[in-house]
Amino acid sequence: MRKIFIVVAGGNPAAERHFEDTIQRKRSIAEVENYLPPDQLNNLKNIYHGADFIVWGSVPGLMNTPRWDRMDPGDVVRN
Repeated sequence: MRKIFIVVAGGNPAAERHFEDTIQRKRSIAEVENYLPPDQLNNLKNIYHGADFIVWGSVPGLMNTPRWDRMDPGDVVRN
């Protein structure tokens, strides 16, 4: 069953800037290709067909890791 995750930017100016820079402003494959292994890069190319995409990153932590572990391909993330 597809799950829906709600993402709320942390309540501080740095998190809000990060949200604007990564979610509201899409990224190109060229911008991330030096940071991803080939299999992940190919997945992005296949999913987005070269179009810009939305990306959000997080660091491992007590709140983040369990949330990411529950996600499966096809799940929806909303803000």
